Amino acid sequence: MLIVHRLTQGRLIGETLAPEAALPAEALWVDLDRPDPAEVAAIEARFGLSLPSEAEMGEIEVSNRLYDEDGVLFMTAMILSEADTPRPLSRAVTFILTPDCLVTLRHSEPRPFAAYARRLAADTTPPRSPEHILCGLWQAIIGRSADVVERLQGEIETLGDTIFARAGEARPVRPAEFRRMLAALGRANELTARLQDSQFSLARVIGFPEQTAPERWSSDYRLMAHGLRRDVTALTEHTEFLAGKIAFLLDATLGMISVEQNAIIRILSVVATVLLPPTLIASVYGMNFTHMPELGWPLGYPLALALMVISALGPYLFFKARGWL
Repeated sequence: MLIVHRLTQGRLIGETLAPEAALPAEALWVDLDRPDPAEVAAIEARFGLSLPSEAEMGEIEVSNRLYDEDGVLFMTAMILSEADTPRPLSRAVTFILTPDCLVTLRHSEPRPFAAYARRLAADTTPPRSPEHILCGLWQAIIGRSADVVERLQGEIETLGDTIFARAGEARPVRPAEFRRMLAALGRANELTARLQDSQFSLARVIGFPEQTAPERWSSDYRLMAHGLRRDVTALTEHTEFLAGKIAFLLDATLGMISVEQNAIIRILSVVATVLLPPTLIASVYGMNFTHMPELGWPLGYPLALALMVISALGPYLFFKARGWL
């Protein structure tokens, strides 16, 4: 889909164009949303560019993600998408900054793009330069990441309260509860990893224009970029804190599992130890030898039973006195 944003009656309005339609000269932002080959070819012909393929966008080398071609900046960042689903993703988005227009190329649907487009359409004083539109889009992406971090922090705190509340109960934790805890921690860890990937790549992207051509940018842009880098740094630090907390909760959950397993093994060990002396006595008197004087005693049977009970009570009382039961 080819979405062109241009100034219309003082507002930056987006409209969908067909690949064969002429691109308006006053277009300030061209958004290629999961484009087909015809739309890619149309933009390449209009701007004289060679757009990266989806596979090239996913390459991790910095030289393939950040480069300058004759004054046109190509910047690819991993942007978080589908953060509200059980399987969050981080997909590559390429920002192409030409002197007259911003081109974005993406093969996913991150929420900040649609939200920022709606905000531009409602703004009576929209940005009027590609670099300021780019800064606004980056700000929307950072704001969305901040919302996800806040939600993630609430989920982690709730999960931590649940884990330690269960640890303080006398009732044993069932295996299904442990599975739910571990699954929740796994989802939180996956979302945290996606957030960190997005924040690290976005920080590199925001700093790239000034590193490449510092004299090209106005003081307003440099001030905005500095604020964006500061916001990303703060978010990254907070996300790292959440990652450490998730690791701690995972260790605590695994420790609880180990405690529960030790308790089960301890009970089995005590039972085996308590039953060992009676088993020995029963084995002795279960032998079929001819000369066993106790077999002829009138009180031999009740005496053997009493001896087995006493031999079982001895280890039981010992374990009880030591606090092992």
